[in-house]
Amino acid sequence: MRKDGFSELKNKPIVLGIIAEYNPFHYGHAYQLQALREITRAQTVIVLMSGNVVQRGEFALVDKWKRAEAALKSGADLVLEAPIVASLQGADFFAKYNVQLIKQCVVTTLGFGTETASTEELKEFLDWQNIHKNAIDRYIKEALQEGLSYAASYHFAIHQLENVPTFDISSPNHMLAVQYIKANKESLNQMDIVALPRLNSQDGQIIHSGSEIRQKLKKEEKPQELVPQSMAQLLEESYLMDWDHAYPFLRYRLAQHQPESLRHIWGMREGIEHLLLKNIYLTNNYNHFLESMLSKRWTKSSIQRILMSILLDISTSEWHRWEAQLYHQPTVQVLGFTEAGQKHLKSLKSQHKMTMISNLNQKTASLFSGNLRADAIMRMISSDEISEQNFTRRPIIIK
Repeated sequence: MRKDGFSELKNKPIVLGIIAEYNPFHYGHAYQLQALREITRAQTVIVLMSGNVVQRGEFALVDKWKRAEAALKSGADLVLEAPIVASLQGADFFAKYNVQLIKQCVVTTLGFGTETASTEELKEFLDWQNIHKNAIDRYIKEALQEGLSYAASYHFAIHQLENVPTFDISSPNHMLAVQYIKANKESLNQMDIVALPRLNSQDGQIIHSGSEIRQKLKKEEKPQELVPQSMAQLLEESYLMDWDHAYPFLRYRLAQHQPESLRHIWGMREGIEHLLLKNIYLTNNYNHFLESMLSKRWTKSSIQRILMSILLDISTSEWHRWEAQLYHQPTVQVLGFTEAGQKHLKSLKSQHKMTMISNLNQKTASLFSGNLRADAIMRMISSDEISEQNFTRRPIIIK
């Protein structure tokens, strides 16, 4: 990494890319934006953010515009919304598709957070994993046959081998970091990589994780004690989404199905459709329903991604069509920018590398149909407490 604001990649100005969800935006995210800009000496910071549906199969706590605004006020220059086919994924495809998208934004350096691991430790782990690939694959296959989930099978396989790197690969942030590095290595024109270990506190302020903040807000703790002021005010003014609100709509969706029709929904496999149709009538409490679906084969996130596909009525054929579009006509929505971000955005549009939607119309809407469907259903669940998300909106401009 050079220290003069230019990348080693063809002597280009450094453009930092961050893949994020900001669910919600918190002190750790603000620290990450500031620290990564300083470490890399980036001239522009681009955030590729999940829209209103996030990686763990949930609606984001607050809408994409509020999260984008908080990021722009804390150091991002350009915030882009990723298509749902990139966000509603397990760690491997989430990393693969988002790395593919952010590279097309002419990013020179990819930055991300980890629990404790440095860039060097992550790269060493990936090298170690490649050396032991055949053995790991064999152990994974054995564990899957015993009924474990893929994530559990992967962790089992890793720990059957000797000289395992010391950091905790079971941490979601470490797992995702390894997948980012892997996706970058497998692509042409690789980006520089910078990993930033998280802080637990800063200047006396405890830095809570996103999941901790969501739980505390459900218990009606004040957002001012949990997140930066820019986000706290938005949280106070917002309808806070979660699966509890969406559960009656999910029950309605499932009541319309038989096992045969559920098999056409994306992600449905291994006969889980029978269990879904059995358990949906047992309780009107979402958490009780979710607990009834968990097993050593099915994790909370994997179940919730299937439930989101059911709620949004995403068929397997439709999902494959969106994946094909991601390759042939990648599309993102522009949520907001600063002056530096606007300058970079203009250069991207002139290169025609990907479709950048700043103003939705009939043609561009067809390229972002999955996100628009999710946004419409989210609004319906909120009884229109959440404002229109697309057709009357323009990018946020931060002077």
